[in-house]
Amino acid sequence: MEAIKIIKIKLIDSGENGFHVILNSIGANFEPIDGFLPCLPAELEKSFNQWQSAYSQLEDVRKVATRISPQSVVNYSSNEEKEQVKISLNQWLDSGESSWQPVRDELISVLSSLGNSDSEIRLFLDIQNPNLCRIPWQEWNLFQSRFPQTEIAIRVRGQGRFRRPRKSSKVRIIAIVGKSDGINTQLDLEVI
Repeated sequence: MEAIKIIKIKLIDSGENGFHVILNSIGANFEPIDGFLPCLPAELEKSFNQWQSAYSQLEDVRKVATRISPQSVVNYSSNEEKEQVKISLNQWLDSGESSWQPVRDELISVLSSLGNSDSEIRLFLDIQNPNLCRIPWQEWNLFQSRFPQTEIAIRVRGQGRFRRPRKSSKVRIIAIVGKSDGINTQLDLEVI
């Protein structure tokens, strides 16, 4: 049976200093390490916004009732825009900044050691900054070329805590099933 190895990267917004990064793991034997990732470069934000804008300008995207047809494929943005996002992302993450490089090197080391086992690798990005959530992390060359089997998930931290729903004395009706002559409602009832 394959073991699941979880690597977590927590990115904490540190204002003008960039992002405080903490790399740790569940199921892999290494000590947590921290460092700093530089601020999002303006070029990355600009290229991402251009790519997103080109996508939203498509007529099919703007239609509310768009139906996906398997016979037609729409190229929603030019390859140049997409490639510019990837280039900017990789320049940022492969920048070699002295405060980021040890975290990046440790991530490579851990992924390399886990990649040689039969383990399933999952990388969780724990992020608070909404701009970091929009970035296509899976396009980082590190994952594309060296560790394509790594699954990436993003956890978005909010400002507030979860609130429990208020208890209500009102009765809430889930479904009403009436006369069903000629209609098979059994599957609907099973789903409910």
